[in-house]
Amino acid sequence: MTMNTLFIRLLNLSIAATWIILAVLLVRALARKAPKWFPCLLWALVGIRLLCPFSFQSPFSLVPSEEAIPENITEMEDPKIHTGVPFVNSAVNPVLSDATKTDPEDGSESGISLERVFSIAAYVWIGGTVLMLGYGLVSYIRLKRSLIASIPVGDGVMACDEVHSPFILGIIRPKIYVPSSLEEGAMSYVIAHEKSHLKRHDHWWKPLGFLILCVYWFHPLCWVAYILLCRDIEMACDEKVVREMEKEETANYSQTLLDLSFRKTAIAACPVAFGEIGVNQRVKNVLSYKKPGFWVIIGLIVISVAVSVLFLTNPIKTKAKASGGFIAPSEEMNMDELKEMFPNFFGLNAENGLVVYVSQFSENSYYCYLKEEGAGEPTIDECVVIRKQKPEDYTPSPQSSMLECDTTGWAYVNEMRAILIDYGISSEKVRVASFQHPLSSYIQVNDPNEGALERYEEKIRKLFFKD
Repeated sequence: MTMNTLFIRLLNLSIAATWIILAVLLVRALARKAPKWFPCLLWALVGIRLLCPFSFQSPFSLVPSEEAIPENITEMEDPKIHTGVPFVNSAVNPVLSDATKTDPEDGSESGISLERVFSIAAYVWIGGTVLMLGYGLVSYIRLKRSLIASIPVGDGVMACDEVHSPFILGIIRPKIYVPSSLEEGAMSYVIAHEKSHLKRHDHWWKPLGFLILCVYWFHPLCWVAYILLCRDIEMACDEKVVREMEKEETANYSQTLLDLSFRKTAIAACPVAFGEIGVNQRVKNVLSYKKPGFWVIIGLIVISVAVSVLFLTNPIKTKAKASGGFIAPSEEMNMDELKEMFPNFFGLNAENGLVVYVSQFSENSYYCYLKEEGAGEPTIDECVVIRKQKPEDYTPSPQSSMLECDTTGWAYVNEMRAILIDYGISSEKVRVASFQHPLSSYIQVNDPNEGALERYEEKIRKLFFKD
């Protein structure tokens, strides 16, 4: 897998996760009075969507597109995205087509190279991820060094003058750190809160959330999700602590939150801090807490399952599926239109096999011609035609507008894939051959090195067949 492919897959995961993040934000806003473990559960679903490279298909899925950006977009003659949102596609695709168009006279690229763009973007992504991880590591080391002078004051509890607000630090052997000046009356509330974090394993989930953010740092909604996750973790822990408290104890707990509040604006992977995040809102939540009823809990579980089914699954694919070792087209093909455009590519005798002649016009621009095995290469008359005239209701792309006439032309890779699959034969009966088109300005087969032609034909063969 190339770095570009990895980055495109990551982009597709982030786009798919956008919908579940928006859904969680909506549900969270509508269910403000729900117990705070509920949004934490929903954020866990977001994490699953971002971490899992695969998903099940479902007719109930509300995710518009499983693969908004085709993995082979850098190899497409007419690159297009398929977000599942028509107005986005119609806004982006014409710009994308114009930016990557080829010269109609000699086929040379007059726009940007998508492969180069994605390569640069992939390096920027890696750089940002390294910076984020470095920031988290340096923050952890600096905090750890500031705690050298801490002393034990209880089982797993350490006191230190450098601590402004209680927190948990550590993943495998976590410890609770409290200010040296913490009064004995507040100590019991602090310990109860931090031990509640440990029981809920929040000292694992928060760093995991930060690691996910390091990978998806380029996605604004992931930053929103992480910030709200940290808030919801603290409020869920507060609710767990005050669940069994009397009203007077609840008031004392709220006062402790206010007394030990510590404003910190920086995003951090750790620690899980007692009074660091949204203290005012947490106090209001504590004072207004009511134990949820049985049916409320059942309803919240049903909502969680619904969100999972609707946004953790992918839509059922409607595009043609590959068979016999062929790669499927990246979008659904209208076979009737293809037969009208390329009548001489259909009905060939495939008994002795078929040959796909591929001519390369620029770095990622290929044109294909299909003939029976043994019928010889395309003739000059066949070569001078690039495309057949499109139907009246079809708007040609910049690539398909060159030298249009009423006779048969050469097909794009995506179209040839669909044509080959329509024959219903195995990939072993199809040979791929490079062809030096008279108009081509991108000849790679003149390499004097031994085996250069074979290596080049193997490269273009991978445009059609699975490994």
